[in-house]
Amino acid sequence: MRDSQMLQHGRTVKLSQAVLVASFISLWQQGSDIYNSARLAGVTISHGQLITGACTTITLLIVAVILWRSARALRNIGQLAYVDELTGLPNRRSFDAILSEELKRCAKTGTLAVMYFDLDRFKSVNDSYGHEVGDMVIRAFGGRIKSCLRGPDVIARRSGDEFAALIPGIGDASRLETIAGRIFEAMRKPIRVGSRDIYLGVSIGAHLVDKERVSAAEALRRADFALMQAKEAGRNTFRIFDPHMAEEIRQRGVLESDLRRAVADNQFDVVYQPLFTMTPGKAAGVEALVRWTHPVAGEMPSDKFIPVAEAIGVIGQVGEIVLRRACAEIRDLDGLKLAVNISPSHFVQPEFVEMVTGILVETGFEPGRLELEITESVFLTDASRAADAIARLRGLGIAVALDDFGAGYSSMSYLRQIPLDRIKIDRSFLADLKNHGSSAARLVDVMIELGRSLDMQVTAEGVETLEQLDHVRASGCNEVQGFLLARPMRLDELHRSNLWVQHRPMIEQNNEPDQIGADLKVAV
Repeated sequence: MRDSQMLQHGRTVKLSQAVLVASFISLWQQGSDIYNSARLAGVTISHGQLITGACTTITLLIVAVILWRSARALRNIGQLAYVDELTGLPNRRSFDAILSEELKRCAKTGTLAVMYFDLDRFKSVNDSYGHEVGDMVIRAFGGRIKSCLRGPDVIARRSGDEFAALIPGIGDASRLETIAGRIFEAMRKPIRVGSRDIYLGVSIGAHLVDKERVSAAEALRRADFALMQAKEAGRNTFRIFDPHMAEEIRQRGVLESDLRRAVADNQFDVVYQPLFTMTPGKAAGVEALVRWTHPVAGEMPSDKFIPVAEAIGVIGQVGEIVLRRACAEIRDLDGLKLAVNISPSHFVQPEFVEMVTGILVETGFEPGRLELEITESVFLTDASRAADAIARLRGLGIAVALDDFGAGYSSMSYLRQIPLDRIKIDRSFLADLKNHGSSAARLVDVMIELGRSLDMQVTAEGVETLEQLDHVRASGCNEVQGFLLARPMRLDELHRSNLWVQHRPMIEQNNEPDQIGADLKVAV
Protein backbone atom coordinates (compact mmCIF):
# COMPACT_ATOMS: atom_id res chain seq x y z
CA MET A 1 0.00 0.00 0.00
CA ARG A 2 1.05 3.62 -0.48
CA ASP A 3 0.45 4.37 3.17
CA SER A 4 3.72 5.09 5.00
CA GLN A 5 2.28 3.90 8.32
CA MET A 6 1.46 0.55 6.76
CA LEU A 7 4.98 0.23 5.40
CA GLN A 8 6.45 1.05 8.79
CA HIS A 9 4.21 -1.56 10.43
CA GLY A 10 5.41 -4.19 7.93
CA ARG A 11 9.05 -3.38 8.67
CA THR A 12 8.38 -3.79 12.41
CA VAL A 13 6.80 -7.23 11.89
CA LYS A 14 9.69 -8.42 9.69
CA LEU A 15 12.23 -7.18 12.25
CA SER A 16 10.42 -9.08 15.02
CA GLN A 17 10.50 -12.26 12.95
CA ALA A 18 14.21 -11.86 12.26
CA VAL A 19 14.94 -11.40 15.96
CA LEU A 20 13.00 -14.58 16.78
CA VAL A 21 14.91 -16.61 14.19
CA ALA A 22 18.25 -15.26 15.35
CA SER A 23 17.40 -16.00 18.99
CA PHE A 24 16.41 -19.58 18.19
CA ILE A 25 19.59 -20.19 16.16
CA SER A 26 21.67 -18.71 18.96
CA LEU A 27 20.08 -20.97 21.59
CA TRP A 28 20.57 -24.03 19.38
CA GLN A 29 24.23 -23.19 18.84
CA GLN A 30 24.76 -22.57 22.56
CA GLY A 31 23.29 -25.98 23.33
CA SER A 32 25.51 -27.65 20.76
CA ASP A 33 28.62 -25.86 22.10
CA ILE A 34 27.88 -26.93 25.67
CA TYR A 35 27.44 -30.55 24.59
CA ASN A 36 30.67 -30.60 22.55
CA SER A 37 32.65 -28.90 25.35
CA ALA A 38 31.39 -31.41 27.84
CA ARG A 39 32.31 -34.32 25.57
CA LEU A 40 35.87 -33.03 24.92
CA ALA A 41 36.41 -32.46 28.64
CA GLY A 42 35.45 -36.04 29.36
CA VAL A 43 32.39 -35.03 31.25
CA THR A 44 29.76 -37.70 31.07
CA ILE A 45 26.27 -36.46 30.16
CA SER A 46 23.61 -38.75 31.52
CA HIS A 47 20.60 -40.03 29.62
CA GLY A 48 18.33 -37.88 31.77
CA GLN A 49 20.38 -34.78 30.95
CA LEU A 50 20.09 -35.56 27.28
CA ILE A 51 16.31 -35.87 27.61
CA THR A 52 16.16 -32.58 29.54
CA GLY A 53 18.26 -30.84 26.90
CA ALA A 54 16.06 -32.24 24.13
CA CYS A 55 12.92 -31.10 25.91
CA THR A 56 14.40 -27.66 26.34
CA THR A 57 15.26 -27.50 22.66
CA ILE A 58 11.77 -28.70 21.64
CA THR A 59 10.18 -26.15 23.99
CA LEU A 60 12.27 -23.41 22.44
CA LEU A 61 11.21 -24.62 18.99
CA ILE A 62 7.51 -24.57 19.93
CA VAL A 63 7.85 -21.09 21.40
CA ALA A 64 9.60 -19.90 18.27
CA VAL A 65 6.82 -21.31 16.03
CA ILE A 66 4.13 -19.71 18.17
CA LEU A 67 5.92 -16.37 18.07
CA TRP A 68 6.43 -16.72 14.31
CA ARG A 69 2.74 -17.34 13.73
CA SER A 70 1.81 -14.54 16.09
CA ALA A 71 3.99 -12.18 14.12
CA ARG A 72 2.29 -13.24 10.88
CA ALA A 73 -1.15 -12.81 12.46
CA LEU A 74 -0.09 -9.39 13.69
CA ARG A 75 0.92 -8.46 10.16
CA ASN A 76 -2.49 -9.61 8.82
CA ILE A 77 -4.32 -7.66 11.52
CA GLY A 78 -2.29 -4.61 10.61
CA GLN A 79 -3.27 -5.00 6.98
CA LEU A 80 -6.96 -5.36 7.90
CA ALA A 81 -6.75 -2.11 9.80
CA TYR A 82 -6.18 -0.40 6.46
CA VAL A 83 -8.45 -2.47 4.19
CA ASP A 84 -12.24 -2.55 4.03
CA GLU A 85 -13.21 -6.15 4.71
CA LEU A 86 -16.37 -6.11 2.57
CA THR A 87 -14.95 -4.63 -0.65
CA GLY A 88 -11.21 -5.23 -0.34
CA LEU A 89 -10.66 -1.53 -1.03
CA PRO A 90 -8.72 0.88 1.20
CA ASN A 91 -10.77 1.99 4.18
CA ARG A 92 -11.27 5.39 5.81
CA ARG A 93 -8.02 5.22 7.80
CA SER A 94 -5.95 4.31 4.78
CA PHE A 95 -7.65 6.89 2.57
CA ASP A 96 -7.06 9.71 5.04
CA ALA A 97 -3.35 8.85 5.30
CA ILE A 98 -2.93 8.69 1.52
CA LEU A 99 -4.84 11.95 1.12
CA SER A 100 -2.50 13.71 3.56
CA GLU A 101 0.53 12.56 1.56
CA GLU A 102 -1.03 13.57 -1.76
CA LEU A 103 -1.92 17.02 -0.42
CA LYS A 104 1.72 17.61 0.54
CA ARG A 105 2.81 16.77 -3.00
CA CYS A 106 -0.02 18.80 -4.50
CA ALA A 107 1.01 21.92 -2.58
CA LYS A 108 4.44 21.77 -4.28
CA THR A 109 4.00 20.34 -7.73
CA GLY A 110 0.50 19.71 -8.97
CA THR A 111 -3.24 19.36 -8.67
CA LEU A 112 -5.58 16.91 -7.02
CA ALA A 113 -9.29 16.15 -6.98
CA VAL A 114 -11.22 14.59 -4.11
CA MET A 115 -14.53 12.93 -5.02
CA TYR A 116 -17.32 11.66 -2.79
CA PHE A 117 -19.90 9.07 -3.93
CA ASP A 118 -23.14 8.07 -2.22
CA LEU A 119 -25.82 5.64 -3.40
CA ASP A 120 -29.26 7.19 -3.69
CA ARG A 121 -31.95 5.57 -1.49
CA PHE A 122 -29.68 2.67 -0.50
CA LYS A 123 -31.56 2.29 2.80
CA SER A 124 -34.57 0.98 0.89
CA VAL A 125 -32.41 -1.90 -0.43
CA ASN A 126 -31.52 -3.02 3.09
CA ASP A 127 -35.10 -2.57 4.27
CA SER A 128 -36.59 -4.45 1.32
CA TYR A 129 -34.08 -7.24 0.68
CA GLY A 130 -31.95 -7.49 3.81
CA HIS A 131 -28.36 -6.60 4.65
CA GLU A 132 -26.85 -9.56 2.80
CA VAL A 133 -28.21 -8.23 -0.49
CA GLY A 134 -27.19 -4.74 0.61
CA ASP A 135 -23.60 -5.95 1.05
CA MET A 136 -23.61 -7.40 -2.47
CA VAL A 137 -24.83 -4.08 -3.83
CA ILE A 138 -22.05 -2.24 -1.94
CA ARG A 139 -19.40 -4.54 -3.44
CA ALA A 140 -20.80 -4.07 -6.93
CA PHE A 141 -20.97 -0.30 -6.47
CA GLY A 142 -17.33 -0.10 -5.39
CA GLY A 143 -16.28 -2.23 -8.34
CA ARG A 144 -18.14 -0.03 -10.82
CA ILE A 145 -16.54 3.14 -9.50
CA LYS A 146 -13.09 1.54 -9.64
CA SER A 147 -13.64 0.46 -13.25
CA CYS A 148 -14.30 4.10 -14.20
CA LEU A 149 -11.04 5.42 -12.68
CA ARG A 150 -7.43 5.33 -13.84
CA GLY A 151 -4.62 3.17 -12.48
CA PRO A 152 -3.02 5.83 -10.23
CA ASP A 153 -6.37 6.91 -8.79
CA VAL A 154 -7.36 5.68 -5.32
CA ILE A 155 -10.88 4.53 -4.47
CA ALA A 156 -11.85 3.75 -0.88
CA ARG A 157 -14.94 2.84 1.07
CA ARG A 158 -15.32 5.28 3.93
CA SER A 159 -18.52 3.95 5.53
CA GLY A 160 -21.84 2.35 4.63
CA ASP A 161 -22.63 3.19 1.01
CA GLU A 162 -20.21 6.15 1.00
CA PHE A 163 -17.07 5.96 -1.13
CA ALA A 164 -14.30 8.47 -1.85
CA ALA A 165 -11.66 8.78 -4.54
CA LEU A 166 -8.37 10.66 -5.03
CA ILE A 167 -7.62 11.73 -8.59
CA PRO A 168 -4.03 13.07 -8.84
CA GLY A 169 -3.14 15.46 -11.65
CA ILE A 170 -6.71 16.67 -12.23
CA GLY A 171 -7.14 20.43 -12.22
CA ASP A 172 -9.90 20.81 -14.77
CA ALA A 173 -13.60 20.64 -13.89
CA SER A 174 -14.46 19.27 -17.33
CA ARG A 175 -12.27 16.21 -16.75
CA LEU A 176 -14.03 15.57 -13.46
CA GLU A 177 -17.38 15.86 -15.22
CA THR A 178 -16.18 13.24 -17.71
CA ILE A 179 -15.33 10.85 -14.85
CA ALA A 180 -18.70 11.52 -13.21
CA GLY A 181 -20.42 10.88 -16.54
CA ARG A 182 -18.74 7.47 -16.84
CA ILE A 183 -19.94 6.56 -13.34
CA PHE A 184 -23.51 7.69 -14.07
CA GLU A 185 -23.46 5.59 -17.22
CA ALA A 186 -22.18 2.55 -15.31
CA MET A 187 -24.95 2.93 -12.71
CA ARG A 188 -27.69 3.00 -15.34
CA LYS A 189 -27.27 -0.75 -15.64
CA PRO A 190 -29.02 -2.75 -12.92
CA ILE A 191 -27.05 -4.46 -10.19
CA ARG A 192 -27.88 -8.13 -10.53
CA VAL A 193 -28.28 -9.92 -7.18
CA GLY A 194 -29.52 -13.48 -7.64
CA SER A 195 -32.74 -13.16 -9.63
CA ARG A 196 -33.19 -9.48 -8.78
CA ASP A 197 -32.28 -6.44 -10.85
CA ILE A 198 -31.70 -3.49 -8.52
CA TYR A 199 -31.56 0.00 -10.01
CA LEU A 200 -29.85 2.69 -7.97
CA GLY A 201 -28.58 6.16 -8.73
CA VAL A 202 -25.49 7.83 -7.35
CA SER A 203 -24.84 11.37 -6.12
CA ILE A 204 -21.32 12.73 -6.57
CA GLY A 205 -19.50 15.68 -5.00
CA ALA A 206 -15.96 16.83 -5.71
CA HIS A 207 -13.36 19.38 -4.65
CA LEU A 208 -10.47 20.55 -6.86
CA VAL A 209 -7.24 21.31 -4.96
CA ASP A 210 -4.74 23.42 -6.90
CA LYS A 211 -1.50 24.11 -5.01
CA GLU A 212 -3.62 25.23 -2.09
CA ARG A 213 -2.53 24.54 1.44
CA VAL A 214 -5.53 22.74 2.84
CA SER A 215 -5.80 19.97 5.42
CA ALA A 216 -7.14 16.52 4.59
CA ALA A 217 -10.14 17.17 6.84
CA GLU A 218 -10.95 20.42 5.02
CA ALA A 219 -10.59 18.86 1.55
CA LEU A 220 -12.97 16.08 2.57
CA ARG A 221 -15.38 18.57 4.12
CA ARG A 222 -15.56 20.54 0.88
CA ALA A 223 -16.15 17.42 -1.20
CA ASP A 224 -18.87 16.45 1.26
CA PHE A 225 -20.47 19.91 0.89
CA ALA A 226 -20.59 19.34 -2.85
CA LEU A 227 -22.13 15.91 -2.33
CA MET A 228 -24.85 17.42 -0.14
CA GLN A 229 -25.56 19.97 -2.87
CA ALA A 230 -25.85 17.14 -5.41
CA LYS A 231 -28.45 15.45 -3.20
CA GLU A 232 -30.27 18.74 -2.72
CA ALA A 233 -30.43 19.14 -6.50
CA GLY A 234 -32.49 15.97 -6.77
CA ARG A 235 -29.92 13.15 -6.46
CA ASN A 236 -28.22 11.22 -9.25
CA THR A 237 -26.26 14.34 -10.12
CA PHE A 238 -22.79 15.89 -9.76
CA ARG A 239 -21.57 19.05 -8.08
CA ILE A 240 -18.12 20.64 -7.62
CA PHE A 241 -17.42 22.66 -4.49
CA ASP A 242 -17.44 26.42 -4.65
CA PRO A 243 -17.12 28.84 -1.70
CA HIS A 244 -20.83 29.75 -1.76
CA MET A 245 -21.69 26.18 -0.81
CA ALA A 246 -20.25 26.59 2.67
CA GLU A 247 -22.75 29.33 3.51
CA GLU A 248 -25.61 27.36 1.99
CA ILE A 249 -24.66 24.31 4.03
CA ARG A 250 -24.41 26.46 7.17
CA GLN A 251 -27.91 27.81 6.57
CA ARG A 252 -29.14 24.30 5.89
CA GLY A 253 -27.69 23.18 9.24
CA VAL A 254 -29.52 25.99 11.03
CA LEU A 255 -32.75 25.07 9.25
CA GLU A 256 -32.35 21.42 10.23
CA SER A 257 -31.81 22.37 13.88
CA ASP A 258 -34.80 24.70 13.87
CA LEU A 259 -36.96 22.06 12.18
CA ARG A 260 -36.06 19.44 14.78
CA ARG A 261 -37.05 21.94 17.48
CA ALA A 262 -40.31 22.65 15.66
CA VAL A 263 -41.13 18.93 15.67
CA ALA A 264 -40.28 18.59 19.36
CA ASP A 265 -42.37 21.65 20.27
CA ASN A 266 -45.20 20.94 17.79
CA GLN A 267 -44.88 24.33 16.10
CA PHE A 268 -46.85 23.38 12.97
CA ASP A 269 -50.24 24.63 11.85
CA VAL A 270 -52.74 22.98 9.52
CA VAL A 271 -54.83 24.73 6.86
CA TYR A 272 -57.54 23.19 4.71
CA GLN A 273 -58.24 23.54 0.99
CA PRO A 274 -61.76 22.49 -0.01
CA LEU A 275 -62.43 19.78 -2.61
CA PHE A 276 -65.59 20.35 -4.67
CA THR A 277 -67.82 17.87 -6.42
CA MET A 278 -69.15 18.90 -9.82
CA THR A 279 -72.68 18.44 -8.55
CA PRO A 280 -74.45 19.53 -6.42
CA GLY A 281 -71.75 22.17 -5.96
CA LYS A 282 -70.71 21.95 -2.35
CA ALA A 283 -67.43 21.01 -0.72
CA ALA A 284 -67.17 17.24 -0.44
CA GLY A 285 -64.05 17.42 1.64
CA VAL A 286 -60.85 19.24 2.48
CA GLU A 287 -57.17 18.55 1.99
CA ALA A 288 -55.01 19.16 5.06
CA LEU A 289 -51.87 21.18 4.31
CA VAL A 290 -49.05 21.74 6.80
CA ARG A 291 -47.74 25.23 7.59
CA TRP A 292 -44.71 26.27 9.65
CA THR A 293 -44.04 29.77 10.91
CA HIS A 294 -40.31 30.04 11.54
CA PRO A 295 -39.50 32.11 14.66
CA VAL A 296 -37.16 34.39 12.65
CA ALA A 297 -37.88 33.91 8.93
CA GLY A 298 -41.66 33.89 9.31
CA GLU A 299 -43.92 31.59 7.31
CA MET A 300 -41.75 28.97 5.64
CA PRO A 301 -42.82 27.60 2.23
CA SER A 302 -43.63 23.91 2.50
CA ASP A 303 -41.52 23.10 -0.58
CA LYS A 304 -38.52 24.41 1.35
CA PHE A 305 -38.89 22.63 4.68
CA ILE A 306 -40.62 19.37 3.65
CA PRO A 307 -37.57 18.09 1.67
CA VAL A 308 -35.38 18.93 4.67
CA ALA A 309 -37.74 17.01 6.97
CA GLU A 310 -37.44 14.06 4.56
CA ALA A 311 -33.65 14.27 4.53
CA ILE A 312 -33.18 14.38 8.32
CA GLY A 313 -35.76 11.69 9.00
CA VAL A 314 -38.46 13.67 10.83
CA ILE A 315 -41.06 13.68 8.04
CA GLY A 316 -42.92 10.82 9.71
CA GLN A 317 -43.30 12.85 12.90
CA VAL A 318 -44.51 15.86 10.90
CA GLY A 319 -47.04 13.66 9.07
CA GLU A 320 -48.29 12.21 12.33
CA ILE A 321 -48.76 15.70 13.81
CA VAL A 322 -50.78 16.82 10.78
CA LEU A 323 -52.92 13.67 10.65
CA ARG A 324 -53.76 13.75 14.37
CA ARG A 325 -54.65 17.45 14.40
CA ALA A 326 -56.68 17.29 11.18
CA CYS A 327 -58.70 14.29 12.37
CA ALA A 328 -59.47 16.06 15.65
CA GLU A 329 -60.42 19.35 13.98
CA ILE A 330 -62.52 17.99 11.09
CA ARG A 331 -64.24 15.20 13.07
CA ASP A 332 -67.43 17.15 13.87
CA LEU A 333 -67.89 18.87 10.50
CA ASP A 334 -70.96 16.96 9.26
CA GLY A 335 -69.32 14.04 7.50
CA LEU A 336 -66.75 16.14 5.61
CA LYS A 337 -64.09 14.01 3.92
CA LEU A 338 -60.48 14.60 5.00
CA ALA A 339 -57.54 14.10 2.64
CA VAL A 340 -54.00 14.02 4.08
CA ASN A 341 -50.71 13.80 2.18
CA ILE A 342 -48.35 11.05 3.34
CA SER A 343 -44.61 10.95 2.71
CA PRO A 344 -43.42 7.85 0.77
CA SER A 345 -40.79 7.04 3.39
CA HIS A 346 -43.41 7.26 6.14
CA PHE A 347 -46.03 5.23 4.26
CA VAL A 348 -43.79 2.14 3.92
CA GLN A 349 -42.79 2.03 7.58
CA PRO A 350 -43.90 -1.27 9.19
CA GLU A 351 -45.87 0.51 11.93
CA PHE A 352 -47.60 3.04 9.65
CA VAL A 353 -51.02 1.35 9.45
CA GLU A 354 -51.07 0.81 13.23
CA MET A 355 -50.21 4.50 13.72
CA VAL A 356 -53.13 5.59 11.51
CA THR A 357 -55.50 3.20 13.30
CA GLY A 358 -54.39 4.52 16.69
CA ILE A 359 -55.05 8.14 15.67
CA LEU A 360 -58.54 7.24 14.39
CA VAL A 361 -59.38 5.56 17.68
CA GLU A 362 -57.87 8.39 19.70
CA THR A 363 -59.74 11.16 17.83
CA GLY A 364 -62.94 9.25 17.06
CA PHE A 365 -62.62 10.02 13.34
CA GLU A 366 -64.51 7.64 11.04
CA PRO A 367 -62.22 5.58 8.77
CA GLY A 368 -64.62 5.97 5.83
CA ARG A 369 -64.11 9.76 5.86
CA LEU A 370 -60.30 9.57 5.61
CA GLU A 371 -58.38 9.57 2.33
CA LEU A 372 -54.60 9.26 2.36
CA GLU A 373 -52.74 10.75 -0.61
CA ILE A 374 -49.51 9.17 -1.80
CA THR A 375 -47.26 9.78 -4.81
CA GLU A 376 -45.91 7.11 -7.12
CA SER A 377 -42.46 7.42 -5.55
CA VAL A 378 -43.84 5.31 -2.70
CA PHE A 379 -43.64 2.34 -5.08
CA LEU A 380 -40.04 3.16 -5.93
CA THR A 381 -39.23 3.19 -2.22
CA ASP A 382 -40.68 -0.27 -1.50
CA ALA A 383 -43.39 -1.52 -3.87
CA SER A 384 -44.32 -4.69 -1.98
CA ARG A 385 -44.62 -2.96 1.40
CA ALA A 386 -46.60 -0.11 -0.18
CA ALA A 387 -49.03 -2.56 -1.79
CA ASP A 388 -49.50 -4.34 1.53
CA ALA A 389 -50.18 -1.04 3.36
CA ILE A 390 -52.72 0.00 0.71
CA ALA A 391 -54.56 -3.31 1.01
CA ARG A 392 -54.69 -3.08 4.81
CA LEU A 393 -55.85 0.55 4.80
CA ARG A 394 -58.60 -0.11 2.27
CA GLY A 395 -59.65 -3.11 4.35
CA LEU A 396 -60.26 -0.69 7.21
CA GLY A 397 -62.41 1.51 4.98
CA ILE A 398 -59.73 4.18 4.44
CA ALA A 399 -59.42 5.44 0.86
CA VAL A 400 -56.04 5.79 -0.87
CA ALA A 401 -55.45 8.31 -3.67
CA LEU A 402 -52.54 8.66 -6.10
CA ASP A 403 -51.51 12.31 -6.00
CA ASP A 404 -49.67 14.23 -8.76
CA PHE A 405 -50.81 11.66 -11.30
CA GLY A 406 -48.93 11.92 -14.59
CA ALA A 407 -46.00 13.88 -13.14
CA GLY A 408 -43.84 10.74 -12.84
CA TYR A 409 -42.86 8.13 -15.38
CA SER A 410 -44.41 4.88 -14.22
CA SER A 411 -47.86 5.63 -12.78
CA MET A 412 -49.66 3.58 -15.43
CA SER A 413 -48.08 0.29 -14.39
CA TYR A 414 -49.01 0.80 -10.74
CA LEU A 415 -52.61 1.63 -11.62
CA ARG A 416 -52.88 -1.76 -13.33
CA GLN A 417 -51.32 -3.68 -10.46
CA ILE A 418 -52.52 -1.96 -7.29
CA PRO A 419 -56.16 -1.04 -6.53
CA LEU A 420 -56.58 2.62 -5.57
CA ASP A 421 -59.65 4.75 -4.92
CA ARG A 422 -58.72 7.98 -6.69
CA ILE A 423 -56.22 9.66 -8.96
CA LYS A 424 -55.45 13.38 -8.69
CA ILE A 425 -54.31 14.91 -11.97
CA ASP A 426 -51.24 17.05 -11.41
CA ARG A 427 -51.84 20.80 -11.67
CA SER A 428 -49.16 21.15 -14.36
CA PHE A 429 -51.46 19.52 -16.93
CA LEU A 430 -54.23 22.04 -16.33
CA ALA A 431 -51.71 24.87 -16.55
CA ASP A 432 -50.68 23.54 -19.99
CA LEU A 433 -54.22 23.97 -21.33
CA LYS A 434 -53.49 27.66 -21.96
CA ASN A 435 -50.13 27.18 -23.67
CA HIS A 436 -50.51 23.88 -25.51
CA GLY A 437 -54.15 23.97 -26.50
CA SER A 438 -55.65 20.86 -28.01
CA SER A 439 -52.71 18.52 -27.30
CA ALA A 440 -52.79 19.32 -23.57
CA ALA A 441 -56.58 19.07 -23.56
CA ARG A 442 -56.47 15.59 -25.12
CA LEU A 443 -53.94 14.46 -22.52
CA VAL A 444 -56.19 15.62 -19.66
CA ASP A 445 -59.15 13.88 -21.30
CA VAL A 446 -57.19 10.61 -21.58
CA MET A 447 -56.18 10.69 -17.90
CA ILE A 448 -59.76 11.33 -16.78
CA GLU A 449 -61.04 8.53 -19.00
CA LEU A 450 -58.33 6.19 -17.69
CA GLY A 451 -59.39 6.79 -14.10
CA ARG A 452 -63.05 6.26 -14.92
CA SER A 453 -62.29 3.06 -16.85
CA LEU A 454 -60.54 1.70 -13.75
CA ASP A 455 -63.53 2.62 -11.54
CA MET A 456 -61.53 5.31 -9.77
CA GLN A 457 -62.66 8.77 -8.79
CA VAL A 458 -60.75 11.56 -10.55
CA THR A 459 -59.79 14.91 -9.03
CA ALA A 460 -58.31 17.79 -11.05
CA GLU A 461 -55.86 19.93 -9.07
CA GLY A 462 -54.94 23.54 -9.72
CA VAL A 463 -58.19 24.81 -11.24
CA GLU A 464 -57.60 28.54 -11.51
CA THR A 465 -59.59 29.65 -14.59
CA LEU A 466 -63.08 29.17 -15.98
CA GLU A 467 -61.65 27.50 -19.06
CA GLN A 468 -59.94 24.84 -16.94
CA LEU A 469 -63.09 24.25 -14.91
CA ASP A 470 -65.26 23.94 -18.01
CA HIS A 471 -62.89 21.49 -19.63
CA VAL A 472 -62.57 19.05 -16.74
CA ARG A 473 -66.30 19.23 -16.08
CA ALA A 474 -67.09 18.37 -19.71
CA SER A 475 -64.56 15.49 -19.57
CA GLY A 476 -66.36 13.83 -16.66
CA CYS A 477 -64.04 14.72 -13.78
CA ASN A 478 -65.58 13.93 -10.36
CA GLU A 479 -63.88 16.51 -8.17
CA VAL A 480 -61.98 19.78 -8.56
CA GLN A 481 -59.66 21.77 -6.36
CA GLY A 482 -58.04 25.13 -6.93
CA PHE A 483 -57.87 28.86 -6.24
CA LEU A 484 -60.79 29.58 -8.56
CA LEU A 485 -63.08 27.86 -6.07
CA ALA A 486 -61.36 28.28 -2.70
CA ARG A 487 -57.91 28.90 -1.31
CA PRO A 488 -56.46 27.05 1.71
CA MET A 489 -57.99 28.40 4.93
CA ARG A 490 -57.58 28.04 8.65
CA LEU A 491 -60.12 26.12 10.71
CA ASP A 492 -62.06 29.18 11.87
CA GLU A 493 -62.30 30.43 8.26
CA LEU A 494 -63.52 27.01 7.18
CA HIS A 495 -66.25 27.13 9.81
CA ARG A 496 -67.39 30.57 8.66
CA SER A 497 -67.40 29.57 4.98
CA ASN A 498 -69.94 26.76 5.56
CA LEU A 499 -68.92 25.43 2.14
CA TRP A 500 -69.71 21.81 2.92
CA VAL A 501 -73.30 22.62 3.97
CA GLN A 502 -74.51 25.20 1.49
CA HIS A 503 -75.38 23.97 -1.97
CA ARG A 504 -74.25 26.51 -4.51
CA PRO A 505 -73.95 26.06 -8.27
CA MET A 506 -70.51 25.58 -9.71
CA ILE A 507 -69.31 28.78 -11.39
CA GLU A 508 -71.04 28.99 -14.75
CA GLN A 509 -69.29 29.90 -17.95
CA ASN A 510 -71.41 33.06 -18.42
CA ASN A 511 -70.51 34.48 -15.01
CA GLU A 512 -68.71 37.80 -15.08
CA PRO A 513 -65.22 37.83 -13.48
CA ASP A 514 -66.20 40.51 -10.95
CA GLN A 515 -69.12 38.40 -9.76
CA ILE A 516 -66.87 35.36 -9.47
CA GLY A 517 -64.57 37.34 -7.19
CA ALA A 518 -67.49 38.40 -5.04
CA ASP A 519 -68.67 34.80 -4.70
CA LEU A 520 -65.21 33.72 -3.63
CA LYS A 521 -64.94 36.46 -1.03
CA VAL A 522 -68.21 35.30 0.52
CA ALA A 523 -67.15 31.67 0.35
CA VAL A 524 -63.71 32.14 1.85
